[in-house]
Amino acid sequence: MAASGVAGLRAIVPIEGVADNYAQLVANGAPLATPENTGSSFTYNERAAELCRPFEADVKARAGTNGDYNAYWRSVHHVPRAGQAGVLIAQGFGDWVVTPNQFAGYWDALGRAGVPRKAWLSQAGHTDPFDLQRAQWVSTLHRWFDRWLLGLRNGVEREPAVHLETAPDRWTDVRSWPPATSPVTFRPSADGTLGARGSGSATVADDPATGREDWTTRFTGPLLPAPGAARRVPFGDRHGGVGPDRRPDRRRARRLRAGRNAKHRDVR
Repeated sequence: MAASGVAGLRAIVPIEGVADNYAQLVANGAPLATPENTGSSFTYNERAAELCRPFEADVKARAGTNGDYNAYWRSVHHVPRAGQAGVLIAQGFGDWVVTPNQFAGYWDALGRAGVPRKAWLSQAGHTDPFDLQRAQWVSTLHRWFDRWLLGLRNGVEREPAVHLETAPDRWTDVRSWPPATSPVTFRPSADGTLGARGSGSATVADDPATGREDWTTRFTGPLLPAPGAARRVPFGDRHGGVGPDRRPDRRRARRLRAGRNAKHRDVR
């Protein structure tokens, strides 16, 4: 909500934030999640769940059941507007909760609106930068607030726009985002792979008896690799786990846990 412009608000810091709720919950008409499984069962206590049940039913009715983009989804798509608060945004490329496409669309919209913007982009998952580069993040955070809340001209808006992690604990600063790219087209093959050419054919049959959400509940494939199976995790597991680029690091895991516990004591 703050991202769309609130009177008197001068600075915001979305950390793994959602700007486009339709893109977060629906993909081309297919539900990734629905209002009833993103609310009370995850975030409310029993009393709150009871009180919020009418609201959730109303949201579900207005969102519709056919996956179409309608007035409800338009109302929860928070588009930046010129003159809104300066935005310091953090996003992990490995975040499966709030995927990077949320950052990409919002970042572009900030630029089109001429809103002051700065980003921290990591290879981590749904993680606060406080747990990645604590001292530098807190310093940047304070300077961002000093600039836009107190009006101190400290030059933070003239620094490189993006602080980017390119490998585990290896960071660089880049002046603009996204970097220059060239489009590449991939074509599917009958064996399920993608390539420059593509080959063969495949048949997809629609089953009218299958409900709109059945495909999400009837999935039978493996959710995680079998124990001992090889797997690829970009740049390793950022929480001290095992990945192709990092051995188990119990000391790092302990530091991260200690950091989370001390977070609210260290920063005022």
